[in-house]
Amino acid sequence: MDYKNYVNNLVEALGGVENISSVTHCATRLRFLMIDKSKIKKEKIEALNETVGTVEAQGTFQIIIGTSVVDVYDELIKIKGILADGEDDSNKEDLEKQSKLDKALGTISAIFTPYIPVLASAGIIKGFLALLINVGWLTQESNTYSILSAAGNSLIYFFPILLAFTAAKKFGANPYIGAAIGAALLEPNLTAINITGKTINFIGINFVAQSFENTVIPIILGMWAFSYLEKGLKKVLPKVSQLIIVPLICLVVMVPAILIIFGPIGSFIANGIAFAYQWLLNFSPALMGVLFGGFFIYVIMLGMHWVILPIQLQILASNGVEYSLCSGGLGNYALLGVCLAVLAISKDKQTKTMAASASFVNFLSGVTEPGLYGIVLKNKKYFISLTVAGAVGGLLSGIFGCYITNFAFTGLFGLPAFASSPTSIYYFISVVVTIAIAFILTIILEKSIKSKAQENLNVEKENSVTILNTPVSGNIIELSKVNDPVFSTETMGKGVAVIPDSNTVVSPVDGEITCMFQTKHAIGITTKNGVEILIHIGIDTVRLEGKYFENYIEQGQKVKAGDKLVEFDRENIEKEGLDTIVMLIITNSPNYSDVRLIASNNINVNEPLLEVK
Repeated sequence: MDYKNYVNNLVEALGGVENISSVTHCATRLRFLMIDKSKIKKEKIEALNETVGTVEAQGTFQIIIGTSVVDVYDELIKIKGILADGEDDSNKEDLEKQSKLDKALGTISAIFTPYIPVLASAGIIKGFLALLINVGWLTQESNTYSILSAAGNSLIYFFPILLAFTAAKKFGANPYIGAAIGAALLEPNLTAINITGKTINFIGINFVAQSFENTVIPIILGMWAFSYLEKGLKKVLPKVSQLIIVPLICLVVMVPAILIIFGPIGSFIANGIAFAYQWLLNFSPALMGVLFGGFFIYVIMLGMHWVILPIQLQILASNGVEYSLCSGGLGNYALLGVCLAVLAISKDKQTKTMAASASFVNFLSGVTEPGLYGIVLKNKKYFISLTVAGAVGGLLSGIFGCYITNFAFTGLFGLPAFASSPTSIYYFISVVVTIAIAFILTIILEKSIKSKAQENLNVEKENSVTILNTPVSGNIIELSKVNDPVFSTETMGKGVAVIPDSNTVVSPVDGEITCMFQTKHAIGITTKNGVEILIHIGIDTVRLEGKYFENYIEQGQKVKAGDKLVEFDRENIEKEGLDTIVMLIITNSPNYSDVRLIASNNINVNEPLLEVK
């Protein structure tokens, strides 16, 4: 890959250096904090060969690169003006408004992602050591074990220090002072007091001592408060005294504050989470396995797994075992089964290459993005085998009571950590079953798709061609130019888009209303000969919850071409900052040999627009 050329094209499509507030990365994605997302040219980014896909989540614009993400990131931050996340927040006031939820999720993600690879590596080391001891090749008394064990325990033991560093950095505070505060909580004399759990006294204030070795929430809350304290001190203290006085006051104030205030608050929250987790585990380990096995892969697809991971790490550190990391990882293996099946049955060279690459990186390191975005999203029926296989595997994992004692990603690199668990044999049975079900089910689904397509080819001639009229007057644009990857990549199906110049949407065909969204922004119509049509009004207009829309039909109603379906207020929707483009999608387009545009540029309502055959 020519990283420099790719990065230059990427920055241009992102709206230039001046539109990028900061950037960070995880195992497979670049995560950009943008100043103005409207300047992003998604279609150009996704057209670059090196781009696997794009996602907007947690208040960031994410570009999925794959295993070469570190090389791209290193090339990216060489460009003058592009900052790594947390280096500067001078553009903070210029950033477009984010919801509080987006900000919270983005913050948690930014705090934890920098050292996840190191955490996974530490888990692999500990897993190897456990295996070597089990087979008698190593003893806990040997110097070799002590040295390697130190390497494996380093991150876990000093977790509060690193956590304080990244949290302080994310909150815009001095990360080195933050790390010093975290280190104070691990100071041997203080630790000796804390582990007793007795009531202790600080300048007349009594509080219950607690250990901070495995804590997460108190450190994050403490660094949040520290950031305000530091900023306040810098406003009131003379610059000449800030170098020494600011860290002095912060250390003297924040260490007791975390012990007395944020420690108990964090413990209360953590205990609540642990209670809910334990309740679900006690209520039904099988149900827990099904939920994580079948659906955690979708959390990964949305980039939200870095937010849930801290909770799992907290439970692992506190209990020494963790169940959902086992069942949740089975979704990755279900994806591996899907990719292997596509590799085996596909006759398209490009698809086979993508499937081979996705299978390899998944098997080796548990990276899922190439398979999710390169294979599954291009054929929605693969979601069935992905979900079913993951859920069945999770069910087995839950029934067997599989758990992990050391953190690791799935795949070959994480094998030692999983193999070191006493339940490893049952977990590997679950893995094999998951891959097998996903593989077989994908092949069955693929054959059913081909069979359905063949049936459609045998339809009587008079029913083999369906003409769709335009549902709204305006200017025609290609679907690939729509600023939403769900439509532009034809994930929902083939079709066309119209930039409307009127506020009325009519039925493009004779048919039945098979889906009428409560938010009124989308309508599903099915024709007599089985063409499934989606009319989608605007981008992200679902969040208006029906505001500015008025529908004139109901689900199950028969309609004729030209019947009024919906009226929408273009002007007010656009004032909300939303695009009012109207998409006409054939959602079952894989069943047809051709979906062809038969109109050009400006078009009036109810004129012929698409031909489906």
